[in-house]
Amino acid sequence: MKNKALLVTLADKNYVAQARQLFSSVYWNAGWKGDYMLLAHEIPDEDLQWFHQKGILIKKCPPLHANSISGTYPPSVLDKFYLFTPEFKKWNTVVFLDADIIVRYSLDELASVRGFHAVPEYHNFSLKHQFDHKSTDQSLLFEIQNSFKENSLAFNSGVMAFSTDIIRPESFNELVSLFLKYHRVS
Repeated sequence: MKNKALLVTLADKNYVAQARQLFSSVYWNAGWKGDYMLLAHEIPDEDLQWFHQKGILIKKCPPLHANSISGTYPPSVLDKFYLFTPEFKKWNTVVFLDADIIVRYSLDELASVRGFHAVPEYHNFSLKHQFDHKSTDQSLLFEIQNSFKENSLAFNSGVMAFSTDIIRPESFNELVSLFLKYHRVS
């Protein structure tokens, strides 16, 4: 039988304290009844002891990219792609929260969502706002315009919940491939 729900956050060595705070707020303020997991990006083992002691599952994530993303984000943000590997299908639902969040109320409604749900991107930006239209790679931008619905709302991957029935065996590899193909124009 599947476990009902999994709450996940992501941290590298610079966000270990924030991850502990998030899990504490979820435990004390939300009364989370599901499992907890840390996606650990190159965190030394001694810094993971607190999570082990609290029974928090730890998935060590091999880096998917060596450099910052769009000059702004650390490569660890790509570790969210690991949520879409078949191993997560042992839960019915995955709830992901960025480590810089403090939870004040129940997350129970998120534990039973169907499909994929996420908070809209800041100012309700559309997908087309995610790309650098001044990029020198105009052919790649043209491909994006013809392959995706550019006016669709972009979502903030810092707060998302999904039922694991959306995970297919190839989901992870497809996400990584999309990133590798299009990140130069983001």
